[in-house]
Amino acid sequence: MFTGLVNAVGLLREIAPQGRDLRLGIATPFEQAEVRPGDSVAVNGVCLTAEKVFPAGSGLGIGAYVSEETLACSNLGKLAPGCEVNLELALELGQRLGGHIVSGHVDGLARLLAIKRHSRSHLLRFGCDPLLDMYIIRKGSVCIDGI
Repeated sequence: MFTGLVNAVGLLREIAPQGRDLRLGIATPFEQAEVRPGDSVAVNGVCLTAEKVFPAGSGLGIGAYVSEETLACSNLGKLAPGCEVNLELALELGQRLGGHIVSGHVDGLARLLAIKRHSRSHLLRFGCDPLLDMYIIRKGSVCIDGI
């Protein structure tokens, strides 16, 4: 489980096709004690398993597998090496939430339709597949790139 509050920004270093799936290599600012092989890490809001953890520069590198199904309903397959990605470490039992409860199991893609300045903020309007409409409630929460 995640909160939708980004812990860090990582750098996508490597994308290796494996049939219809991908393996990603991501440089992170996380420390060795924060991530172990088998841990869940949200990458742009998508829950991935850190299959490989290794030193990378001043931080930690994470190797993760992305299935064809996950590629079909996320933006991970559209990224290129050098892209920044939003990262969030999984919650630990008893940890303060601070945000919302987010599973990291992505159901689909949305398209940004409009941005409108609204007082001190911006109002963003998104459109998604009509099949997902029934799962989105007024004043409910959805994540965009893990936020």
